[in-house]
Amino acid sequence: MKKPERTLEEKIDSLYMRKARNNLDMLGRMLVDGREMSIWDHDTSTLPRGVRKWRKKARDFARTEIRPRAVEADIEPYSFDHKTFIRAAANKGLLSLLFIPPFGSANSMVFSKNAVYHIAVVAEELATEDGGLALMLLAHNLGLGPLLLSGNLLTIIRHFLPHLYKNRWLGSPDVMAFAITEPGAGSDVEDPEGGAQAKLVTTARPVKGGYILNGNKVFISGGAIADSVTVYAKIEGEGLDSWTCFLVKKGVKGFFVGRREKKMGQRASDASELVFDDVFVPKRNIVGKLRSG
Repeated sequence: MKKPERTLEEKIDSLYMRKARNNLDMLGRMLVDGREMSIWDHDTSTLPRGVRKWRKKARDFARTEIRPRAVEADIEPYSFDHKTFIRAAANKGLLSLLFIPPFGSANSMVFSKNAVYHIAVVAEELATEDGGLALMLLAHNLGLGPLLLSGNLLTIIRHFLPHLYKNRWLGSPDVMAFAITEPGAGSDVEDPEGGAQAKLVTTARPVKGGYILNGNKVFISGGAIADSVTVYAKIEGEGLDSWTCFLVKKGVKGFFVGRREKKMGQRASDASELVFDDVFVPKRNIVGKLRSG
């Protein structure tokens, strides 16, 4: 991408900075960064190499894919063509930054030291153009997070990743959502104080081969467009200590979208109610261990 022409003020500032630096002694010149670059370029140069690459890729994606869609997505969020947008993001690797190759697109060296680094810089660049469309993509990572935190790599590779990647290569990448908030229990439900006051309605009843989910979640980011959801529920007849995470796939009998919120901001990102009416979830779709949600 061609760099924009510098303004007269920028040229003058550059000349002044170089002149001021040249008036310093040797130690002073070593301590002052006199390179001609924007603040963005300077900040980017301080990041690890793998993260620098992703920050630039995210900025380019935001300018070419988010900027032209931002107004339409904000005005008509329900009719917006989110599938084409999500497909473009998936093709750039923006939906697989929580995995390293061959399963994902994160830089291996940086990921091993600080996995959140990639997501943080990408989030900044995407949200620069539109917070709603940025959240549409970033909520997917939130839904995917519990699979990684479960710590069972073999289960992830055998049961979850093949489905995600098969659909991606077929041109229809899966999107995930994170469902924890309920009408009487906010997203702070796992906090001791929040949990003590929570009125949980989503329950899991043990049956042969799995569990039956009943209840509803509200204000779920990406809930209406998600293909899979990581859902938190208590075991029927027990309390918050039985909190368990389940993976529920779209299209399962009894699982449907309820109210879709009309938001004041970040309108392009869906926020919906999810309803579970006798939804059967097999044991293999327990994320992590039972009662360890």
